[in-house]
Amino acid sequence: MKLNRKKSLIKTKKTALKPKQQFDLQEFRRSFESLDSENYGSWPLPVKVTVIGLIITLIAALAWALPISSKIDEINAAESQQQTLLDSYREKESRARHLKAYQEQVVQMEAEFNTLLDQLPKDTRVSELRAG
Repeated sequence: MKLNRKKSLIKTKKTALKPKQQFDLQEFRRSFESLDSENYGSWPLPVKVTVIGLIITLIAALAWALPISSKIDEINAAESQQQTLLDSYREKESRARHLKAYQEQVVQMEAEFNTLLDQLPKDTRVSELRAG
């Protein structure tokens, strides 16, 4: 008896459930055509949900676009500055790496200059240059 009772309860529960409604695009469009702008409370639920969703999407887009667009500009400026600083660093690093070679070159040039300077005449011999 209990088994029959349970089966009958299950059958009544199954028949009590409503079949799932399918979404009808045409009906959804028609619900937008008959809206009363004076009485928002009378709008159908799908329309209310759609309008609220659009408003939330608009607010989220503005909240993202306004602060983030200025940050994107700051990031671009910082990246440009970073590239300039990197180029400057590479140039200075190259100079520092070759500093020993430059110093040796300067010493060698000074020695050659002093050798050439010693080869120049010590006295002013301009009169001998004219005579020859």
